[in-house]
Parts: sequence; structure tokens; C-alpha cells
Amino acid sequence: MFVGQRTQTINALRAHLAEHGVIAATSKCGLKKLSAMIDDQTVTLPCKVRELARVYVSHIAGLTAQIAEMTESPI
Repeated sequence: MFVGQRTQTINALRAHLAEHGVIAATSKCGLKKLSAMIDDQTVTLPCKVRELARVYVSHIAGLTAQIAEMTESPI
């Protein structure tokens, strides 16, 4: 379930940024590139777009941490 939610959130982030011309590959490297572009002030984005993108990135990081925690420790 968490993996699916993470994928949905990544796709939502990609779509959100694509509406403003910010596009990257669909790999882990692409996600890192998108995250870097959010903080890059030379990339023209409205403040509200950056703020929402940071919310997406934070949520993705939280889901990634939960997934790692659940897959590393036996139940």
C-alpha cells in the first residue's frame, strides 16, 4: 500500500511540475533532479508551486522511510 501511495505521490509531483515546464526522467535520478530544481532559484516557478512541490517531496520522503522501516525489520 505504501509503495503504491509513494508512486502516486511521485506521479502527482511530476504532473504538478510539468504544468510549469519542469520535467525530468521517471527514475530515482529523475526524482532527485526534480527535487533539486524545486530549490534552484534559477528555475522559474511561482512560490506557491514551489511550496506545494516541497510538500510532495516531504511526503515522498516520509513514505520512503516507512517502507524502509517495514522491509528491514521482521514482524
